[in-house]
Amino acid sequence: EADLKWFVYQDYDSFLDPDMWQFYGPDLTQPLELYDETKLFRVKRLIAAFKKQLNLTKSHDGLAKATSLDAIYLLPTHIRVMLWRDGYDLLMYTLPRETTFEALKDLVEGDLQEPGVFAKFDCGPPENKFAPGKSFATVFPPTTVGVSHTWA
Repeated sequence: EADLKWFVYQDYDSFLDPDMWQFYGPDLTQPLELYDETKLFRVKRLIAAFKKQLNLTKSHDGLAKATSLDAIYLLPTHIRVMLWRDGYDLLMYTLPRETTFEALKDLVEGDLQEPGVFAKFDCGPPENKFAPGKSFATVFPPTTVGVSHTWA
């Protein structure tokens, strides 16, 4: 598990937990028919069987290009957040994509035991920065699995 330090999920149980993944279609919408066909409770077994069948020990690029009309994406429901600031250790969290700015502020200030120290985590596209009232899901597309930025 030490090899998973920089991944979204840092333990194998999270990788195999079907609640930690979300299916998306080619346009990154969630295809409801896919749930009916495979059922989420089967995802853990399907992934394990596929890895065993192909003897996969490392991640490999998918065969379908990202622009393929046949692509189906299995993406994390969480996002890896790395916060940098002079005078502080690197803070690393795996958080649900629905986490709001306010929740991240409370988490950081609680961990550091310094109320009021967190005011800004200015990441995201120029026209849609992560700020009060926003969540990671409203700022970053589903294909974003990690965010690393300075904070103030």
